[in-house]
Amino acid sequence: MKKIGLVTFHESANYGTCLQALAVQTMTEQFGNADAEIVRFERPNVVRRSKWAKVLSLLSLFNKEGFSQLLTVIFLRWKIRLRKGAFARFREKFFKYSGAKYTTIEQLAADEHLYSAFVVGSDMVWAVDRAVPLEVFFLRFTAPEKRIAYAPSIGSSTIREDL
Repeated sequence: MKKIGLVTFHESANYGTCLQALAVQTMTEQFGNADAEIVRFERPNVVRRSKWAKVLSLLSLFNKEGFSQLLTVIFLRWKIRLRKGAFARFREKFFKYSGAKYTTIEQLAADEHLYSAFVVGSDMVWAVDRAVPLEVFFLRFTAPEKRIAYAPSIGSSTIREDL
């Protein structure tokens, strides 16, 4: 049976991301008569703050807004942590993932022989501000005959001319 690699957004803790990834996985298996797995490409986190920066931010908020606002922010962070856990359990239960985790296009290129084809999609996988690095979501790590795009969009009104 063919093995298809899915290159899509899958790691966010929101309904749209999780449901579209599951739908692409299910559709590929049903219509492609293949084993489909989500390629674990970990996009670089563009904004990553240190714990010390977060503490300073909370202290600044306390000084400006007072104790009640500080408690609100702490409660919201607790709710976000619970939500992320629920989405992680959903992904663990329903998603089929690649064995390896990838962080660069070179790593993907080295393992591209493991798949008969790659499907990219759906949703905003070609958005300049989200699909980082964009070359991964254009499937430039594999041969053109192995590239399949399923309902991608750019999610923007501007297009970079260097791509």
